[in-house]
Amino acid sequence: SARILEINSRHPMIKALSELVKSGKDEEKATDVIRLIYDQSLINEGETVKDPAGFADRLAKVILAGLK
Repeated sequence: SARILEINSRHPMIKALSELVKSGKDEEKATDVIRLIYDQSLINEGETVKDPAGFADRLAKVILAGLK
C-alpha cells in the first residue's frame, strides 16, 4: 500500500517552519528543513534517502544555524 506522510500542524517544529515560510526571509533554510523532515520520515520507515551526501550537508547546515 502507498505510504502517507502525516504532518502534525500543532507540533512546535511545524509551527516554527510555517512562520519561517510565511516570513519569506530564508527560503533556503525552509527548503532544507522541509527536505530533512521528509528524509527523516524515510529513515524512520527503514528506507534509504536518495541523496545521503545532500542529507548530511543539509543536516550540518541546520545544526550549525541552531548553534549560532
